[in-house]
Amino acid sequence: LSDQLSNQLSSDQPSPTKSNLASLNFKNLNKPQNSKNNLELLLINPKGVMLRTIAKDISLSGTFCEKTVPDEFHNTIFDLVIINNFIPDIQHNRLTLKAQVTTVNSSTYLQYVNTTDQQKESLRAILDYYVRAAKKTKLSESD
Repeated sequence: LSDQLSNQLSSDQPSPTKSNLASLNFKNLNKPQNSKNNLELLLINPKGVMLRTIAKDISLSGTFCEKTVPDEFHNTIFDLVIINNFIPDIQHNRLTLKAQVTTVNSSTYLQYVNTTDQQKESLRAILDYYVRAAKKTKLSESD
């Protein structure tokens, strides 16, 4: 899977917003305290407002998040960077998608917008890698 993940995420076709995000220094953003064993989310709206949080109940169509999403992200499409910290290589542990805020059963949900087949495959690979790594981590912690 790691070879498949590397191939999918390092393809020569850049994601639609890759050039916009290339200059960001992710280390300067406040990292959630429990991000080591979770999937992180970085939301960036068109005005440059950013929010870093943890994914909750992530799927191939969207995700809930740990923090309340500020109003600056409502009623607009924004960049959503999904970060899998189990993959040590920074160039292969992130995926940028477009998303929008929707309400599901009175909860805020981030729904992916206009995802390509390649993005869906990359997301599936990141999620599969995350699930396997999380299981492995839980097993080693129980020993």
